[in-house]
Amino acid sequence: MIRGRLRRTAAERRRFRPGLAGLLGFAAVLAGCAAGVPDPPPPDKGLLAGDCAASTLPEPVRPAVAGDESFPANYEESRARFRADCGMLEAKGEAVCRQYPLAVKGDPDLTIDTAYAARAGNRNLLVLQSGLHGVEAFAGAAVQRRIMADRLETILDRGFDVLFIHAVNPYGFKYLRRVDACNIDLNRNFSADGSIYTMPNPPYERLRSLTEDPDPVKSVTLDSLDANIRTLAFVLGGMGSTAFSQGTHGGQYVNPPGFEFGGKRAEPQSDFLRSLLTPLIAAHAGRIYFLDLHTGLGPAGKLSVFSGRDWKEDKNPGGKPLSYYELARFVDTVKEPTIIATSARGSAFETFGDVIDFVPRLAPDGAVVAMTLEWGTLGDSVTAKLVSNTRMMLEHRAHFHGCRTDEVCQEVKRNFIDLFDPADARFRRQVPIQAWTLIDALTRTTPDFRIPQ
Repeated sequence: MIRGRLRRTAAERRRFRPGLAGLLGFAAVLAGCAAGVPDPPPPDKGLLAGDCAASTLPEPVRPAVAGDESFPANYEESRARFRADCGMLEAKGEAVCRQYPLAVKGDPDLTIDTAYAARAGNRNLLVLQSGLHGVEAFAGAAVQRRIMADRLETILDRGFDVLFIHAVNPYGFKYLRRVDACNIDLNRNFSADGSIYTMPNPPYERLRSLTEDPDPVKSVTLDSLDANIRTLAFVLGGMGSTAFSQGTHGGQYVNPPGFEFGGKRAEPQSDFLRSLLTPLIAAHAGRIYFLDLHTGLGPAGKLSVFSGRDWKEDKNPGGKPLSYYELARFVDTVKEPTIIATSARGSAFETFGDVIDFVPRLAPDGAVVAMTLEWGTLGDSVTAKLVSNTRMMLEHRAHFHGCRTDEVCQEVKRNFIDLFDPADARFRRQVPIQAWTLIDALTRTTPDFRIPQ
C-alpha cells in the first residue's frame, strides 16, 4: 500500500513568521523604481518558512504537447525560465528580480519569485499572479512568460508598471497539488481581520463521510463510480446542489487534514502579499489591476473572469470589490466570445478567504480592481462537474490514505493533472492569446469601473 500522509507534530505546527521588515524594505525599493530611482535590491534572505512535510506520493510525468513551448514542463523549469527572463530585463535596468524562499520540511528549494518592471512617471499598476492553486500554475506561468517577452513594452508605454508574482504556492506547483504542504487551500485563507478562521460550514459536516473517506484508493474506476453515486445520493436526497457545492468547495476551517481546508490562521503568503502590495498600491495613484490566474472550472475553452463578492458597505468597511455588473459591462466591450464574465455572487455557492476579496482591502479607498481569470477545461455540464469533483476528492484521499498500488496512485494523479493542465494543444495555444486580449483591453482603454462609494 502506498502511503502519502503529511507528517505533522504539534511542534512542527508552530509557525515561523515572515520577516516583514525585509519585505517592506523590498517594497521600498520597488516604490523607488516606480519613482524612477532604481537601486539594486539587497541580498535575498529566507523570509518565509513552512513547517509541513513535502509529498511522498510518486509523481507522474506530465505529458508534453508539441507547439506549447510557453507552458513549462514542471516547477523547476518554470522558475528557471522566469528568473532568466527577468534577469535579462534586470541587466538592462528595466526590472527588479526577487526570490523569497518558502522552506518546507524535506524540500528547502521552494521560492516565490517576483519581477517588477517600472518606468518613471507611470501612475498605473498591473499585477499578474500565478500558482495560488499550485497545480494550476502551468497556464499562469505561460501567460506571465508571454507577457514579459512580447507585451511588456506595450504595457509600460501605456503608463502601467507591472508586477509578476510567480508560483505563490511553489509547493503545490512542484508536487502537483492545489493546496500547500499543510493541506491548506490558500484561496480560502485570505482574511483582512481573521474572522474566517472560525467560520462554520454546516454542509461540510454532513459530507465528511464522502470528503474524508479514510480508505485507500483501490481502483480509480470503481472508487470514482462509488463517489459519484454517493454524491448524487446527497444532492438528490434532499441536500440539493447548492448546499453540496457549499460543503465541498466553500472552504472549511475545522479539520486540517480535511477537504478544502482554509487554515486556522493566515498563512505566510497572506502576510507576504500584504507587505509586498500595500506600498506598491500606495505608490500608484492611477488604475490598479490585480489578476489572479487559475485553471479548471468553467466552460471548456473559455476564459471566465470573476469579480469578488458584492459586499454591502456595512459588511465591508474597507475595500470595495468590483461588482459583477461593472465587470460584465467591460467584458462586453472586449468583444471576444471566448471571454465571459462570471459573478461570484451569482454562483451556486459562496466561498470565503479569496485573494480577490482580500487585495482591494489593502487600498485605503478600495480602488483596486481585482479579478480571477480562470480557464475552463472539462466544462460546466453536470457530468463535467461530477467528474471534476470526484477527481479532486480521489487526489485528496490518495494523498492522505494512499492507494492499493503505485499504478493506482499514478492514475489518480494523471486524472487530477488533466483537470487543471490538459495535454491539449489548442487549450495551450488559446490561453496566452485570451489573456492578452483581456489585458490589452484593460490597459489600452479606460474601463468604466466605478468603485461604489
